[in-house]
Amino acid sequence: KPKTILEVGCGEGHVTDKLARFFPGARVLGTDFSTAIIDIAKREHPDREFEVCSVYEAARLGTWDLVVACEVFEHLDDPAKALEVVSTISTGHVLVTVPREPLWRALNMLRGQYWSAWGNTDGHVQHWSRGAMVKFVSTRLDVVDTRSPLPWTQVLARSRSAAGARA
Repeated sequence: KPKTILEVGCGEGHVTDKLARFFPGARVLGTDFSTAIIDIAKREHPDREFEVCSVYEAARLGTWDLVVACEVFEHLDDPAKALEVVSTISTGHVLVTVPREPLWRALNMLRGQYWSAWGNTDGHVQHWSRGAMVKFVSTRLDVVDTRSPLPWTQVLARSRSAAGARA
């Protein structure tokens, strides 16, 4: 049970709120690079803690038992740098979720969305298959479990420093 949880790229704070309810008693902080989005999160979830902070700068927030990046890595110009930061600040586990490609685009096309971009959602600059995401996360973290609920990939990983401390 994590005592401290950081959500990077929290958007409007919906997952941050769910994490706080699922782990009562834990300190849960949601962060996003956008001041406007954090203002929305604070307004929609006034009893939760939010702060403006880019994933690339999250090391300034210290270390966390659990770091969550839900629907973040597909938006990043430098996902390797973000994974480096996330792996450094986690003392326990990291949970990463991304849309599963090429399924994500195909489903967008089927629902009549983003035709001119061949189904690519606005802001998605990275495209991850399940295997590619698992391989990517494995470069810095020890993968514990993966799930593929339609149409996402979810990867739960453990900090290598935390795994070494248990050995």
